[in-house]
Amino acid sequence: MIEKLYIFNEDKAAKHIPACPTLVVRLEGTKDYPCPPLQPSPLYTAILDYGSVADGDIDRSLSPNVCSISQFCVASLGDYQGERPASMLFESLDWIMDTQELFDVGTARRMIYDFEMHYRSVDALVVHCAAGVTRSPTYALAMNDLFDLGFNSLKLRRKYGLLSQHMYRTLMDVGSVMVDRG
Repeated sequence: MIEKLYIFNEDKAAKHIPACPTLVVRLEGTKDYPCPPLQPSPLYTAILDYGSVADGDIDRSLSPNVCSISQFCVASLGDYQGERPASMLFESLDWIMDTQELFDVGTARRMIYDFEMHYRSVDALVVHCAAGVTRSPTYALAMNDLFDLGFNSLKLRRKYGLLSQHMYRTLMDVGSVMVDRG
């Protein structure tokens, strides 16, 4: 059962040293701009890497249970009213303008399946993205709500106000079909 939840930016995640069996969810990194490496530890029981790093580029010495899928963007243009927050740094918005579906059902399905395979065997969950502001708290809140992890959702929402509504809704919609609550 997960007793500790850590929502980090990439720097804090790279410095973190686990004290108990820990599942890590990495929501950033590209081949050109990889995530900083994690501290090596046998307590990382699984690392779920959702950046655009190819399988061959992952350091499997950190954990034998590493999976990765293509990079995704969790926001949709409807998530943010008015100006884009400073934490959302895109080199070009041209490709974003062509689609409202930047985080899709297939990615949500994979994330939920992967989480369900690992969460019961760990005592801690580390979720990180580049800034630790939008993607990480959104993912953590959705997993908390889907799997009844026991963390206070209202406190998480208050602490991390800048959530991706599109990512949260997609995870919850897909999870409501996938997750057995009985």
